[in-house]
Amino acid sequence: MEFWVLGPLQVVVDGSPAVLRGAAERALLTRLLLDAGRVVPAERLIDDLWGEELPANALNALQGRVSRLRRALRGIGLPESLVVSRRPGYLLDVDRDAVDLHRFTRLLEEARRTAEHGGTTAGRQYAAALALWQGPALAEFEPEPWAREQRPRLEEVRLAAGQHAELVGELTELVARHPLRERLHGQLMIALYRSGRQAEALAAYQSARQTLGDELGLDPSPELRELEQAMLRQDAALAAPPRAPRAEPPPLAMRLTSFVGRDRERLALRELLGSRRLVTLTGPGGVGKTSLALDVVAADLAPDGSWFVGLAGVADAEGLGPAVADAVGAPAGPGSALDRAIRHLHRRESLLVLDNCEHLTEAFATVANGLL
Repeated sequence: MEFWVLGPLQVVVDGSPAVLRGAAERALLTRLLLDAGRVVPAERLIDDLWGEELPANALNALQGRVSRLRRALRGIGLPESLVVSRRPGYLLDVDRDAVDLHRFTRLLEEARRTAEHGGTTAGRQYAAALALWQGPALAEFEPEPWAREQRPRLEEVRLAAGQHAELVGELTELVARHPLRERLHGQLMIALYRSGRQAEALAAYQSARQTLGDELGLDPSPELRELEQAMLRQDAALAAPPRAPRAEPPPLAMRLTSFVGRDRERLALRELLGSRRLVTLTGPGGVGKTSLALDVVAADLAPDGSWFVGLAGVADAEGLGPAVADAVGAPAGPGSALDRAIRHLHRRESLLVLDNCEHLTEAFATVANGLL
């Protein structure tokens, strides 16, 4: 089993996503996942889940919600015993590495140690940690007080891992919604600064200063003022962590002989690939469709690389998604294999050669449509 909170809440049971119903049950599960393997006091859970709108008998209400969560877990094939009653509260009895948040934290710490000791793989380790993020953390629970408290902390850790440019838009939105939270202003400043936008980072500080003065009559905190000064002197401590090098795509299938002729077809195929997202080569078996495709693709037409997906050995429709995901090197994550491949490719300008799919035409059309 796996649990994913770095994005939409997802529960994976035996390799497949499971639908956990009930907003209250999902909120309690997520809150326990944040401290997986550790006891969360009942009073803290009550404060987090109900805030100032406490029910008449808060402890009984919490016990009732725990019971409903246990039933919901049983309904998706997980044991009720995962939620343990242990003084002074409750504990989610799962391996912390089964939760993407705690796996992210572990990978991030390993990357930092590697960087501190001069290791050359720190960039790849940071990339592996960041690959666990599937969207804004805890977004589903934004109105909840506990989520509003936790989310900036999680985003700060994500920012420290080097995903600064990707976070600018998200942090700008959070600052607009919570203009009096200095921590968010500081995170936005760092994200802008590390994205090469120093002037905008300093403008963000001035905006925070004006907002705090107008709304509260206060100056920015010493921490926020020091951050501005560090940016003005371009303090080396503000430098971003090492970025992962661009992953090289798997090599295209090797042709053992030279390619001769077909000049007209090669030119036509290059022109089509320049204006079409999907191009199909058809013809009798053995006429040279694969050789033609590989010859054209080898010309580095795609900035983010090309992949060869051989489908001749795929026996049924269920094998198509995994074949694509394996070929493009999609990382582990929630959802189907095709979902993982799509998430891996959607920010890239890439080219896929999907070879020998004619025996599964209808199923493959669905896969191609999903990729497009």
